[in-house]
Amino acid sequence: MRKTRILNRLLAVLLALTFLVTGGPPVAQGAETYSGVSYCDSLLKNASYQDVSGHWAQPSIYRVTALGIVRGEGSKFRPNNTASREDVLGMLIRLAGLEGEAQRINVDPTQETGYQNYWGANYVALAQAMGIITDEERRNTNWRAAATREETAYWMARILNYLPVYGQAQQAIYRFDDWKSFSRSRLPYCEAIIAAQIMTGTGNNFYPQKAITRAELAAVIDKACQVYLTTKGYKTLQGTVGNSSFITGPSVERNYYQVVQDDGQSFFMVVDSERDFLVYKNRTLGKSGFLNTGDSVKVLVGPQNEILLVEAASGAQAVLEGVLDYLDITRNRLYLTGWDG
Repeated sequence: MRKTRILNRLLAVLLALTFLVTGGPPVAQGAETYSGVSYCDSLLKNASYQDVSGHWAQPSIYRVTALGIVRGEGSKFRPNNTASREDVLGMLIRLAGLEGEAQRINVDPTQETGYQNYWGANYVALAQAMGIITDEERRNTNWRAAATREETAYWMARILNYLPVYGQAQQAIYRFDDWKSFSRSRLPYCEAIIAAQIMTGTGNNFYPQKAITRAELAAVIDKACQVYLTTKGYKTLQGTVGNSSFITGPSVERNYYQVVQDDGQSFFMVVDSERDFLVYKNRTLGKSGFLNTGDSVKVLVGPQNEILLVEAASGAQAVLEGVLDYLDITRNRLYLTGWDG
């Protein structure tokens, strides 16, 4: 695997040199092409938090923001603060792609008070319409108060349509010493989320009645995304970058980033004046200009082939000695002979 990655980095450098000679990327037949998004500047502004640098949950926070699950937070994410119940419901509803339904609910503002967020009452109303909470819970719950870990797991299971687990199959929850702290009615749903390894505990305890922090919530939703969004057409691609600028017209510049994957196949990431994508590199968030030839990348792609986030790491330097036989650009393969034959 290490030799393959070194080879791909060397191939990426040679591809970049080829781009300079030919004036454009050698688009291989059948190679997939992905574009950025028109709202990249807004995403970058939404994700420009001043209080997450170096935080353990920083990558997760950027991922869920790039997905639009978190937005409108301003310059502070407040990762160590507890997450309110309406915050948790809102993020889970966005994850499930149900925010439009929540916003279309006709909530009477004179009857709905005490919410912290603009759409808070709508999220709670949708949860009631889905049968997740009762009318009494809707009216008598303090939705500004911190959500517990049990509530988060239960609501996630209900909103994402995880089936409750009963009987002999109910195993994962019993590895925690505090399993009796779960509400009986919610335990089967929490079992489903724990068995899917979306939520875990600390040591031998799950702490179901403990308030969940915003950083923990971001990490949990990030993990749920990896499981849930793959069924909705999202995917993650990986490889090594080769870079090129390609002029398509008198006033239009289009940048192509060719990514060579471990199997030798490649795909292209395309950027122009109207579309770009977020790049998280060296603990800093920016746009495609952060990328360099040889960077190892993990690319989050949406169902419309749009690039939402690229996580990059600078390519490791390595020297391979031997004789270069030839470079097969159409198949993205480099052939060489080492000194040992």
